[in-house]
Amino acid sequence: MIKLSENIIRWIIAVPCILLTVCLVLYRAYRHSASDRERLALSLEEFRDKEKKSVLIQRVSQQMEEIAYQQKDISEKRRQEAVAQTQKANRMQQQAELARERALAAQLEAEKAYRMADEQKNLAMERQLQAEQSKRVADTLAFLALGRSLGTLSVTQYRSGNMELASLLAYTAWWFTKRYDGDVYHPAVFNALSLSCRQDQLWFGHKGAVTGIKLLSGGEEKARAGRNPLPGLVTVGKYGEMIRWKSENGQTYTSELLLNDPCYDFRDVLLRSDSQMYALSYCGQLISTDSAGIVTRFLPKGEYRQLISIASNLVLAVSTTGIYSFDCINHEIQPYFQPEHSITCVGQMEGYLYVFFKNGTVALLSSDGTFLRFIDSLPENSVVTAFCPLTNERYAIGCREGVILICDKNGNIRQKLIGHQAAVTAISRKGNKLFSSSYDCTLRLWDLRKGKTESAVIVTSPGWIHTFCFHPDGTSVFIGDEQGRLYRVPVSPDHMATVVRQGLQRDFTREEWEYYIGKQIPFESYYLKTYQP
Repeated sequence: MIKLSENIIRWIIAVPCILLTVCLVLYRAYRHSASDRERLALSLEEFRDKEKKSVLIQRVSQQMEEIAYQQKDISEKRRQEAVAQTQKANRMQQQAELARERALAAQLEAEKAYRMADEQKNLAMERQLQAEQSKRVADTLAFLALGRSLGTLSVTQYRSGNMELASLLAYTAWWFTKRYDGDVYHPAVFNALSLSCRQDQLWFGHKGAVTGIKLLSGGEEKARAGRNPLPGLVTVGKYGEMIRWKSENGQTYTSELLLNDPCYDFRDVLLRSDSQMYALSYCGQLISTDSAGIVTRFLPKGEYRQLISIASNLVLAVSTTGIYSFDCINHEIQPYFQPEHSITCVGQMEGYLYVFFKNGTVALLSSDGTFLRFIDSLPENSVVTAFCPLTNERYAIGCREGVILICDKNGNIRQKLIGHQAAVTAISRKGNKLFSSSYDCTLRLWDLRKGKTESAVIVTSPGWIHTFCFHPDGTSVFIGDEQGRLYRVPVSPDHMATVVRQGLQRDFTREEWEYYIGKQIPFESYYLKTYQP
């Protein structure tokens, strides 16, 4: 029973639970269907709205499509218009390009024409300049020719005794030549000035050849300082004369015979002061004169030709067989250099000695006599007889055949000067001018600056010229010749022209000017008292 009761109780409890569960399920199903209906209604409503919107959108789309077609038509029209405009622009661009090309072509033609015109102008100017230059050259040549012609006429008038006209012609010849940068050393001009200058001087004091001329040292210093033109000089000759020439005014000279012994054959003279002098005899006697008197010293046997001062107290005597030194303080004679070959000449430059041998070789010595080296040999048969140092490490040598060679310090020949017809006896430099004397009886001038190889004959002597020496101011030169004559000859055309002008007594007359100079040349006054610059 109890068990039945339990089952009944269980059923009583279970049945309500089951019913409750069924009710819950049914309620949920009902609720679910209601929500579905609501959703369906909402969906239906949404579909209706969407349909309405779709219809609206379709209508709008149709309108937009219609508008798009309209825009397309408009765009097509605009595109066609743009194409037309582009084509038009292209045509205009092509026309502009053609116009630009035509403009460029025209510009090129204009530039070409301008260049041609400019070239023609430049050519015309160049031809004008050439014509002007040709005219100047022609005028220059004409005036130079006139100057030389006037110089020749001056010499003719001088020899005819018409000194005034000769002086006028000589100065005018120099003036035209100088003004047009001509050669004032041309024989026609130079000879005219030399004659009209009338400053040549001649003295006789030697019985034979004058072989050495030296200026008194004090006189040279005073002359350069301008206090005295030239107090004096010393000369030696082959017949043993040593003469001192004194002057108070530089024009008039008086001679003082210091030594006259035919046993001596003097070849060179050297002055250490106005009172201490040395003369070298060909046979080896060295004569010294000072306040104590005259002393003769004998050098080793040889044929002596040169004296060279290399130090304050040392003098070199050069012979064909060797060189010997003489100490002026201790009075000692010592061998200085003893070569194997015969010596013809010795030159001094920049502290070195150049020893020239008869076989054409050249030795270089230091100032103490040390042999350094041989330098390049001279051309075959070239025997050196004279030497002169130049600038830029060059030197000039005169040869027995009359040729003068310009060499560098290594003996390389840089220039050859041909003019003398016999052995060159002396060479000296004055500025850019090189003077040389020779046994052909001439004193010649060479212009080193212009590189000219032609020479001007400054002096022609009746006898061989052995030596010469410049006046310190460079306006004149002292020359010694074979007959014992001592000359003083002006060698500066500018100085001679100044002297000639200072001596003029009048000007050209108009008739003289037109006859000698020409009517087309304006008259010029050279007479200092009437001269107006």
